[in-house]
Order: sequence, then structure tokens, then C-alpha cells
Amino acid sequence: MMNTETSILATREEEGETFERTLVASELVDWLLAEGEMATREEAEHLGRRLLEHGIMQHVTHCGQSHWVLPSKGHAVRILF
Repeated sequence: MMNTETSILATREEEGETFERTLVASELVDWLLAEGEMATREEAEHLGRRLLEHGIMQHVTHCGQSHWVLPSKGHAVRILF
């Protein structure tokens, strides 16, 4: 995820605000599956929810959601480490 050649992390702009180290939720799920980190989409989605719940990631899109929303292709989250 962090390798500069294959990174899914990017700088994104939402409603005039710039956010570093963001990714789209569905891209994280796809990446976890492709790398063999998770066996199923359900497991990967569960991990995403847990990362949000524990403050490792946060929403940057202003969708009014306080929980993990998938598989929205445009839903962006930011990694906080």
C-alpha cells in the first residue's frame, strides 16, 4: 500500500479541502484481497470498519456517515499514521 510505485494512497480534495494519504474504501478492500491479506470481501470490509472505529482511519468525504460505507467507489478515507 505504501510502495510509491503501487500505492493506493493519494492526495485528494474534498469540498475545497486537501487531504494527504487518502484512499477510496473499495480500493482498500480490493488491495487487501489482491495481496492475500484477507480471504473474503466481508473480512476486508470488517477490517475497514474496525480501522475507522479505532481511529486508524477517518472519513474525508462529507457523506454524513460515521461508519464504513462500501462499496462506494467515491468514498474516501484517510490513514492517520
